[in-house]
Amino acid sequence: MRLPRAWLFGLGLLLPLADARAEETAALVRRAPALDLGGPVAAMDAPVTLGGAGWGPFRRMCVDRRAAARDDRPGPLTSASCLDVVEADEQAGGVWRLTLRIEPRAGRHPVSFTLTRDGRGQVGEAELHIPPELDRPPPEVAAHLAQVLRTAVAANAMERTEVRPAAVFIMPLPLEGVAPDIRYLEGERGLACTPRGLATINGREALVASCAGRARFDQAPGTTTVGLGGHFAIDTGTGMVVRHSYATHIVTARPGQEPLVQRGFSAQRLE
Repeated sequence: MRLPRAWLFGLGLLLPLADARAEETAALVRRAPALDLGGPVAAMDAPVTLGGAGWGPFRRMCVDRRAAARDDRPGPLTSASCLDVVEADEQAGGVWRLTLRIEPRAGRHPVSFTLTRDGRGQVGEAELHIPPELDRPPPEVAAHLAQVLRTAVAANAMERTEVRPAAVFIMPLPLEGVAPDIRYLEGERGLACTPRGLATINGREALVASCAGRARFDQAPGTTTVGLGGHFAIDTGTGMVVRHSYATHIVTARPGQEPLVQRGFSAQRLE
């Protein structure tokens, strides 16, 4: 059975740069392209609550990744992934039951999954739906893929929280279920964010913030470290990330080999 690529929306792009050549997270924020907001960003002069509803009128989430060109601008597209919302049903207690489908690529079958998200922003376990023409993977493989897909949703959202003007807040990245060896070097299990103001995206209010983080995980016989920094727009009604644009600097070190350095960009849209 040929499974689709795990949909992590940046799972491997959170992790840190310990050597002297590491790009500082502040520099990554500056390198990241501006968000496509479609309008101005207004000053934030009072606290804003993120979340309250489990879902909104969203139908599609896409992420494009590009390598950095020599001039530090985004180069050619290296990968593109999309999730389509097949069903979104609000149930008792403000819990939304969501069925999402991984957009199939050429020669691959569509795979979908179902999970829940409530008004506090908590995401339930994912249930895989394998097409009948495909053999179901072994239980441990299916369980891991379900966890990966759940993480893809949870890592692009925030649980209900209050953000104050100019006050740093943490955007959690709950990746331990799929990367148990991850170690966050800055922040508390996620990205440290500074609010920049409020924007309107597709008729909905969004908090715009600059966020950055560093972390590391071990992959025997080496270590991968990553820095991430850029810009995020978070739908205030649901806590869902509706736009991101960030730059990454990834270093993979293995004994006896020159470190492999990768610099890139990620852009996300939730429509």
